[in-house]
Amino acid sequence: MWGPTPAPTRCPSTAPLVHRCRRQAAAADRVAPLRRLRRGAAGVVGEVVVRRCLRHFEFQGRRSAQLGGWRGVVEESELDTPGAGRSRVLCLRGLCPPATASVLRAALERAPEAFVATADSVDEGPSFEFNPLCRGKWQDLQLQALLAPFVEERLLPALRDALEEPNLALSEVLARRYAPGERRGHGVHYDGHAYATAVLGLSEPDAFRGGLYLQPEPAVESRRFCDLTPGDVLLHRFDLQHGVEVFEGERLSLIFWFKDSANSVETGSTPWYEGVPSAAALYNLGVQYELGLHGKALDVAQARAHYRRSAELGHCSAMNNLALLEEDVEAAERWLRAAARQRHGPAMLNLALLLLSRETLETKEAAEWMRSAAASEPKAAFYLGDMYERGLAGLQDEDAAEEWFQRSAERGFFPALTRLARRRWQQQRYAAAAELYAAAAAAGDAEALQCLALPELQPWRPSQAESALEELDEEAAGAVGFG
Repeated sequence: MWGPTPAPTRCPSTAPLVHRCRRQAAAADRVAPLRRLRRGAAGVVGEVVVRRCLRHFEFQGRRSAQLGGWRGVVEESELDTPGAGRSRVLCLRGLCPPATASVLRAALERAPEAFVATADSVDEGPSFEFNPLCRGKWQDLQLQALLAPFVEERLLPALRDALEEPNLALSEVLARRYAPGERRGHGVHYDGHAYATAVLGLSEPDAFRGGLYLQPEPAVESRRFCDLTPGDVLLHRFDLQHGVEVFEGERLSLIFWFKDSANSVETGSTPWYEGVPSAAALYNLGVQYELGLHGKALDVAQARAHYRRSAELGHCSAMNNLALLEEDVEAAERWLRAAARQRHGPAMLNLALLLLSRETLETKEAAEWMRSAAASEPKAAFYLGDMYERGLAGLQDEDAAEEWFQRSAERGFFPALTRLARRRWQQQRYAAAAELYAAAAAAGDAEALQCLALPELQPWRPSQAESALEELDEEAAGAVGFG
């Protein structure tokens, strides 16, 4: 495996050297006492003020339908996905009664501490989510009482009819929150463990700006945001790439993941991929073999073989992951360039890192790719700020560095908050530095928590941080300096 070395950054716990399209990780939540800071800390970097015109998804058809025992309006589209064929997406308007959606939203709002900051399966950042139901078993009795009637009487019968899958079974329920000072989005990805995904809108449309988007093509320009009012359910299968980006406000949602049968729920397996020659299926199998997921033994050779078959069908995420497994750096660069030319964000970022690692005249090209990747990848925005700050690739501009760190932080890449905190310290703005370190630590950034423990910050440290710092190892904290 090749390993490009980016410009040195001090965020080793949350900023890997290369960005995979999907990872599976688990981490303990070590900063729970700091979470109470998140509301006040949001104003430190400010609410996102991106005012670009959001492009909204428009369904191709609209009809009245009866699905299960529910009768209502269904909107539907089929999307062309390069290298993966056509993918179907439906919206069942008002499938969940508005009164039920309102009660669910209120229940989630009353339990803010339930949204834990364990590592997310998409990008390893703090997740701010929790599972009321896992592997078909309810974990939260209050939400079970609220959700089970809706699931059993409306959601599951309607989806079985809509997908023509009579054995469809509910596997997981996930509650997610996107709030200022916390997570602001999820990069484009597949729900690789689920045969089908249903997203239940809970927040009022005027409570946030942005939301769930579909991105059938590699380029961010194909991204379209879905308009969901409380009670609407968006349904898609495993072959559609999607994500979330919330620019303003707070968004709550419930995600329901289904498998093709009760046996698949019990075993945690994904049999629907087997024998399917689509690029999306091959890519998801590659992920499973690479990481040893969903009943697959870890097998890098099998991962590489599945990624290669998917990449040859034109799948850009497969090209990106195959490049990261290539022993031959020239072959890796060819795959990255093939995906980057289609404006695939992770591939553009990884290509920039690869070019930077060579310390040659290619650094100008690296800066161009990094700038292009920053349009869709908060981590790339962080690296671009780092390049401006350090004067790499011909870039040297403190104001630009500040702007890109801000953009990265506002979009949820919290190591950028830590970098902004260090800059405030160097500017002798100690109170602002302490607030930023506290905000980053509350979001799960380990380096920020260590810096917050330094004696130099004690006069400005928020009082809420003290209980979290009691658990921090003094030796680890002493190894960190402001530089």
